[in-house]
This record gives sequence, C-alpha cells and structure tokens, in this order.
Amino acid sequence: MFKSLLAGVVAGCLLAAGPPASAQAGGPVLQQPRGAARPASGMPAAPPAPRATAIEDGRQCSVIGFEGVGDTAPIPEFDGISSPGWLGLIDQDAGGTGNIAQEPSPQTVAFWLGGDPSTRDIVLGNKASKVQLYYTSFVNVTLQALDEGGNVLATASGAPNVRGGVGDPTGEFNRWDPLSVQADGNQIKTVRVIGNTNQTAIDNLKVCGTIGVEAVEMTQAIQQYQDLAALKSSLGAGREPPVPVVAGKLGVLRVYMHKVNAVTTVTLRASGQINQDRTVTLQPQCQPEDQRRERNGCRAVNFYFVPPEGNWDVNLKVVDSGGNVLQEHDLPFKSRKTDTLTLKGVTVCDARNAAGVWQCAPASALAGNTTLLRKIAPTSAVGLEITNSVVRRDASVYADPFGWWVAAAKDANDLYGFFDWLSALGGEHRTYYGMARTAAPGGFGGVAHDIPSHAAIGRSSAMRLGVETVREVVAHEVGHTLGLRHTNTGAPAAGAAPPGCYNTAADADTDWPFADNRIQSAARLEVGFDAGNARALAPEDTFDIMSYCVPRWISPLRYKRAMTALGGGAVAGPSIVAGGRDAAVAGPVPAPAPRAVVDGVFWSVSGTFEPDTLILDALFDDARRGPNDRGEGTHRIEVRGSGGAVLFTREFTPSVARAESPDGDPAGNPAFFELIPYNAAAAAIVVLDPSGATLGSYTLGGIAPVVEMLRPLAGSVSGVQEIAWSVADPDAESDRYTTKVYYSADNGATWAQIGKEEAALTLKADFDTLPGGNGSVRIKLVVSDGVNTGTATSPPLTVLKKVPQDVAIVQPAHGAAFAQQALVQFEGRAYDVDDGMLDGAAIGWTSSLDGALGTGAVLNVGTLRAGTHMVTMRATDQDGNTASAAVTVLVAGAPPVLALRAVPLNTLPTTCVQATITAAAQGSVALARVEYSLDGGAGWTAVPLGQLPFKFIVPGSGYFHLVARAFDAAGQVTAGDAKFFVDSACGQNGPPRVDGALAGQGTAAPGVLYLDVRLTNNGIGPARQVRLDSLALQPLLGSGLPGINPMSPTLPLALPDLAPGVSTTVRLYVTVPATLRRFSLIEGGALVDSAGRALRFSSSHMILP
Repeated sequence: MFKSLLAGVVAGCLLAAGPPASAQAGGPVLQQPRGAARPASGMPAAPPAPRATAIEDGRQCSVIGFEGVGDTAPIPEFDGISSPGWLGLIDQDAGGTGNIAQEPSPQTVAFWLGGDPSTRDIVLGNKASKVQLYYTSFVNVTLQALDEGGNVLATASGAPNVRGGVGDPTGEFNRWDPLSVQADGNQIKTVRVIGNTNQTAIDNLKVCGTIGVEAVEMTQAIQQYQDLAALKSSLGAGREPPVPVVAGKLGVLRVYMHKVNAVTTVTLRASGQINQDRTVTLQPQCQPEDQRRERNGCRAVNFYFVPPEGNWDVNLKVVDSGGNVLQEHDLPFKSRKTDTLTLKGVTVCDARNAAGVWQCAPASALAGNTTLLRKIAPTSAVGLEITNSVVRRDASVYADPFGWWVAAAKDANDLYGFFDWLSALGGEHRTYYGMARTAAPGGFGGVAHDIPSHAAIGRSSAMRLGVETVREVVAHEVGHTLGLRHTNTGAPAAGAAPPGCYNTAADADTDWPFADNRIQSAARLEVGFDAGNARALAPEDTFDIMSYCVPRWISPLRYKRAMTALGGGAVAGPSIVAGGRDAAVAGPVPAPAPRAVVDGVFWSVSGTFEPDTLILDALFDDARRGPNDRGEGTHRIEVRGSGGAVLFTREFTPSVARAESPDGDPAGNPAFFELIPYNAAAAAIVVLDPSGATLGSYTLGGIAPVVEMLRPLAGSVSGVQEIAWSVADPDAESDRYTTKVYYSADNGATWAQIGKEEAALTLKADFDTLPGGNGSVRIKLVVSDGVNTGTATSPPLTVLKKVPQDVAIVQPAHGAAFAQQALVQFEGRAYDVDDGMLDGAAIGWTSSLDGALGTGAVLNVGTLRAGTHMVTMRATDQDGNTASAAVTVLVAGAPPVLALRAVPLNTLPTTCVQATITAAAQGSVALARVEYSLDGGAGWTAVPLGQLPFKFIVPGSGYFHLVARAFDAAGQVTAGDAKFFVDSACGQNGPPRVDGALAGQGTAAPGVLYLDVRLTNNGIGPARQVRLDSLALQPLLGSGLPGINPMSPTLPLALPDLAPGVSTTVRLYVTVPATLRRFSLIEGGALVDSAGRALRFSSSHMILP
C-alpha cells in the first residue's frame, strides 16, 4: 500500500517536472520501470550494518551508504546534511528499479530525476574539511566544494565510467570510482555534483571534519572565554589569559574540542608543567559551550594541577587511537604571586544571661565556613586563626539593632589596628571576622566595617530563600574588606527558593556595570568552575559574590579586583568582543602602597560620627607598633603642643559599615580608628573635618589611674570565673573608666583582648574556652580614664589544656564518587583551644587502600587507586592529643562498558531496525544512568537499568543517528552510535517478545502445587505458532527435589497466536517435598514472527511453596 502511494507521488513529481533529460547518444539510464527489470537470481540481499566512523589523517570521517532509503524516495536530512532533489535507488536485483551493480555498499545509491538536469547540491550542517564519494555516470562528473559564501574551495573531475558488462547479475552502471575534495580546516559547507539526471549516481558519501581543540581555558574559579586563537594571542602578548593565574592555587586546564559528527575516542596528552593523559569519548551533540558547562552529558577534558610562580609552559597533543598526533599546541603561561588571606576568628557576645554570663558565638564557629572563600579568593592560601579575642556589646542598650552590629564590627576592626600592622608587609592580608549568635538582634547576615577594611562580623547561621548561606555571607563580607562593592541590582528576583536574588545589594558607587547579577564579563556570561569538586557552574543560575542572591560565586571583575587588593598587581583583561581592553570591567586597578610601620608607643584614637556630633572613644596609649606616616583621606587628626603648634598630622577617611540583609541595606554611622605616635610634649589631640573645623578633641594631662588586680590571683582557674579589679584615680570619675582585659597563655609573649568594659570593674570569663598553660597564664588590665592609661597584670595562673575538638571532614561528602585520575580535594577542620585551628603536619590523611596520603587541612590528591577508600583525617595537637574523622570515597576504574547494535529486521527498503543497548559499570562505582538519542543527541530517552540489555524497535522513518551512552556514578561516560535510514515506519512488522509472569499459585493436592504462568506478547509484532516446549525446576532452599507432576500438560504444548499486548495462561503442576523451602521454575518456548523467522523465549520465577 505504502509503496503504491509512493510510486504515485514520484510519478506525479516526474510529470510536473517534465520528462527526464534524455540519455546522451541513446545511452543507458539508471532508473528503469519495474517491468523492465531483469529477473534476479536468489533471495534479495539484506542491508549491511551501519558504517562505523573512523579517523583518517587527523579527520573524523563518517560514511553514509543510503541503505534503508526507499526506491525513488527522497533522501531525508541526515547528520544535519540536506540533499534537496536527491532520491534513493535500489538495485533491481534487490527488488528496486535501479540499473546498477557492484555498489560500494549494496543495495541502495543516490541519484536525481527532474529539476535541473545537470547538477545537485549536498548541504552540510556541520562544515567539513574533506568530502569523498563514489560515482557511476554515463557523462563527465565534476565535484565542487563551496564555502559558506558560495565560493569554490576545491574541484575534482571524473570521466564517464559506464561500461556495461556483467552486473550482480544485472546492472549496466556497475563501475564506481572515487572523487574527493578537501580544504584547510572545516570550511566546506556545500558539495555540488555536476553530471546528468538519471545518468549520474553516487554512493558511500564520506564527510570528514578536522578533530581538534576549539578552546582552552585555564581557570582556578572563573575565566573569560576565548577560542584557541584568541588565547594564543593573549599568551603571546604577556603569557596571561584574561583572568590571570595565581601561583600555588589549585587550577584546571580545561580543553574544549571541536564538535564531531559521530562518537569518537581520542587522547589528549599534556606535557611540560602538566604531565597527564586523558582519553575521552567525544559525543556528536557536544558544542564547545556544552563541554564548558558540562551540560547535556558533555564533558570538557580537564587537567588538574597547582601552577608554580613565574613562567611555565604546556604542550598539548591530540592523539588518535593509533597513536597518530592529530594536533599539537604550545601554550606559554605565567602565574602571579598574591598575598595569603588570613581570617582571624573573633568571639562576639551580644547579651548577658540572668547570672551575668555573656552569651556568645564561639570564634571556632567560623571553622568550616571559609570553604567558599577559599575556592573563589585569588590566593594560594586562605588561613584561619581562631583568636581568643572577644567582642562584648550588650545589644539591649541599642535602640536600633543595626547600631549594635556597627559597633561590634568597629570593635573587631580596632583589633586589627592594635595587633596586625606588620602583616601587610609580610605578604599576608589579615581580616578579623567575628562570629555572632544566630539569636543576635536584627535580620542582618553580616556587616563589614568598611570598604575596604580589616574586619567584619557575621551571624553563625544566615538563612536566605530557605537555604543556609553562612559560607556565602563570610565570602561576601570578606570581599568588602578587600574593597569589593555591591552590585546595586536585585535582578533576577527569586521566588520562594533559589536560584535568584532576595534583595538589591545597593551601592550608588558600585563598579558593577551589568544589569543583573549573573557571573559575566563584557562579552558574555562566564562559567564558574569549582576545582575542588570538579563542577562547572551555570552562569544563568549563579550570581556574583557581592550580590544578594543565592547561589553565589565570583565573577571575573571581582576576581581581578581582589587579586589587586591581595598584592597581585594591576589587571586589565582583553575584550573578547572587540579585541581591545575592558577598562570598565577589568581594571587596571593600582595596588595600594604599603604603609611604613615602626616600633614605639602609640595612642589609639577612635570614635564614631553621630548625626550631630563626634563621640570619641577613651584614649589608650598601650599600642607598641604602628604607622608614623601622614596618611591620606578627607579628615585629619592633629597632635598639638601647649602653644597650639601642630606636632603631628594624620589624614584619614571615616569608615562606613555595610550590612547584608534581606530587608534593606543600611549603612552605619561613620567611624575611625588610628594609631598616632605618642609625643610627651603634646597638650591636645584634635579631630578636624575636611574644612578644618574641629569635631572633637582630647585634652591631655592629669594623673594615670592606678589599677589593682583583685582576682584571680593564684592557682588553677577553670569554668566561668569572675575577673575583678579596682581603680584609684584622683582626677577622674569612676563611670568614665574603660577597661581592656587581655589574656595570655605564654607568659605575655602574645596577648588576646577578651573583653572591653565600660564603667565596670568585673568581667565573667569562661576559662574552659581559653587556651591552657601550667603556670604560664596571665591576665592584663589596661584602664583608661579618658586620656590617661594605667595597667595591672595578674601573677602566673594555671588553666587546664584542652584536646582537639570540632574535628570533621568538610569535603568530599560521604560516598562521593570520582573518576579515574581525578583530583580529589580533601578539606578538614580541627580546632584545639590551646593550638587554634590545626593545619600542616598536625592534620594527617590516610587511605585504607593507599596508606598515607599527606598532611594539611586542605589536601589535593590525584593518585587514588580505583576502589572504595576509607579516608581518615587524624588531628594531633602539640600535646600529642588526637581526634579523627573518616569518610568513604569511591574511585572509579575504567569508564562504563557500552555496546550498541542496530540490526535491520527486513530486506530493502528497510522498514524495521532493532536496537540493542548493553551497558555495565566497571570496578566499585555503580552504573548511574543509560540513555539513547535518535537524533544525534538533541533529545534523550532514559533506559531503565533493570531492563539491560535493552532492545527496542526504532520508531518512525527517515534518517536516524542513534547514540547511546552510559554514565557511572563518578560521571564517566562511554558512548556509541549508529547511522541508518528507515524508509517507512515499522508498524506491526516488528518482532514479538513473549515474557512470562507468575499469575497465581495454590495447593492442588497434598504435596502438589499448581502454578499459573501468564505469557504476554510485549513486543510490537504478532507472535505466531507459539508453543511451550521446556520446563526446568531447580531447588534453592531446603532439601529434596521438585518435579513436574503428571497433571501438567504434555510438552510441547501449542498455544494460541498472541497479538501485541495479548496474554495466555498455562496451569502447571509441581510435586514439592515438605522439606523444600524455595525453588525456581524456568519455562522455554518458540514462536514465529510476521517475517517467518523462528524465535525463542524463556522466563524464570522464584517459587515459595
């Protein structure tokens, strides 16, 4: 029926187009009416299996043989290749109308009728570098390769080759000669065949594309995309990609390959600074951007390593399965050295309980919450020191909760000003980060003292859009301390859950030039990469770290700004769009010059600018190190002598605290803290505004207060104890005293500020949270009456030492699976009150399979053998106390094994193809998913893992590019493909499939069990001549043997024909000993399908008597 209709359609087309061009000199024609066909001998030949893709001379080549296309049916689009006006032609000896023989791939070729009699085009969806075909023609043939603009790239010609003679057994067009055209690179868009209608045919169309590298990206968190040529240009100019490389920070060289037109396996071989090989399966649907994003099952080729400081080089080769080098690239890089970023954890207290004990979040709550900052900061190390410093501010005395946050952040910043001036000179950037209780007032997640500054505080839990974001808040607030500003946009707004933004991160002075918060550059959205977790981050759903969105990552702009702040130098990246410079996005930003620091005596001068007045803090002169330069800024401090002469000037700009909040973005009152060199001749310290007007002053002189420590005075101290002191000062009121309380566990070599009390002479401290020492603990009191300072120090005390606590593995997650050769990043935390955060040799890692792995709180391991590893982290403090944590990780062996077969089930033209997919995981990592695509990877259908091997009839008609792929739990993928034509839908001509199921059972007689077995045709074609011809019983549990009871029907048993979906039930009887607890039944049989082929079926069941 279908063939009759098709013939009518084709005939109509021929009439409309006019008769075919007459054969020259009465020559032969390709297509003859069926009545003119010579009789064929023997049975029609079955179509061959689809041709495999091969690599030839560095090109991936796919051969299309046109098998499966109907006789005189239009050639459908295949592999994105369109062939307008081309028709299929089947050999007369195979039942078609083709006067052809000896086809390169019997029995179908391509030719044309009607239309332009002399020429036909083949248009390539993916441009190629070489096209080859075989032709037979009664006239001269010319093959032209054209580029996208229609320009001729190459031409090849062939002479007439029809010689008549013996066919197979018939067919005058029986000689086939090759013609090919090629060009440099993938430039060929169209192939034009010039010959004659009904006298020129082609077969085995081979389309070849160059296999090579499209782009390379060196990323450590974020990078701006460049194709390979643009990257080489950047590296040639200065050895740097748009986002520079940081020395000592884990990175990954990501390679994105050209799109291929069939599944292909190649090896990438890196040498030089990287010495690794990666064998990868390239999939036909994977564009370079898909590989970059690792979406749609596509994978980049990732090389993990830690780049060194200075210049280094990588040589990259693309190698085929035969060891032939297809491409080679030399990439010269360099890495910048940046300062380490150290967070100094501070305990923050916001209230007292009924017993007068401060309620605090421990500084150690910061441990484990610096993971995101470590991943995105442009530095080789993000350190964490848990100080014993404590900020104590009673929130109940503040009318506005934000005022408490601002004051607490200022207190934290003052700690930097007092203790850490030299750090900036030693390649280290320190930021004090206070941890506040979840119950702290207001809805603020965190507050930075200023932009930039050296302090911030944050809540120990910050829920945003229903998810915990404390790690993002830590990174955000530290970003402020490095000079990073808000984005000043709230787009895209979120719903009730991520991804999206929960508020506008307001900042009128923002340097963010984009309309929304997605991670991007001037050219495009940019893909973030979490090197520690080997995960690409989609920019549509990932937002800049300085936004108020979830989730957050770092953008190129912020990474470059932070790099400069950390001493990495100015950065100006190339624009991908224009080839110029992204001045607005990339810099350059000059690095701040370090300030001179000297030893001596310094006043700490600080205060807060209220709306109408300056509130000066008590003046202290206990600092022993600080800057002696003039500084720069909008305001100034003058030290004046008794006659008003200016003895010293310091310029400064007040700090303004910035808050993270879901309900608004307030800014605090301006504040300042400066260390001013002490001068014995000074009579006053004056603070002036930009106009030179006096805002406030200290009048110097008077008698220093006399301080006496009251308790503790001796012995061992533990638990919550009161520190008490007295003050005698004849020229000051008692309510003006401000006391700083310092603690030392090493006889005063180092001090931590554990309290600052206004108008109080006691402080309750928990000594169980302070470091211990045997007779080496001291408490120091520094009391100011406003301008003069007195001190007192306790005698030596004893505080018990502690053992490691809060020992945990932060990553990887328990049960995480990794690909072979993958880098696994282990991160742990271990806090010891005496030693602080343990790191270096104090943290050891071992594997149950590989033994010792290394040391350090963060450890990168790329050599784990395949298998299941129990990895243990052991923390050891300086006193030899240990604590441990463990995690199980799985390391895959080889990628999954996958086999794909596509077998035609009938003779030409093909109307029924059965596909079989078999897949299995290797090693300790399980198979995660199997799926197939009928359109070259555009859409995918999941295969139930329990149904492997999976068989199905390919639905529909036309050209099919069947791709199957299997993923294991480690993300490794193996793929296979097949290409073929199907002339018409399979319909009911497909194979049947008879499955058995136990429908019921019961007692037929003592010791006899009846079993009802339902046989169902779950295929798509009818099952005929069905018979049951074998039964097998096998004991599984218990003693004794089951047997087929004589009441069962005699075998073989003829059964009714079964249409698709139809069932029949057979009752069997089994003799079962009383001692048999479980046995199996296996039945087998045979059937005949609609094509007359004999097929077998069987099924098994477990029986519980």
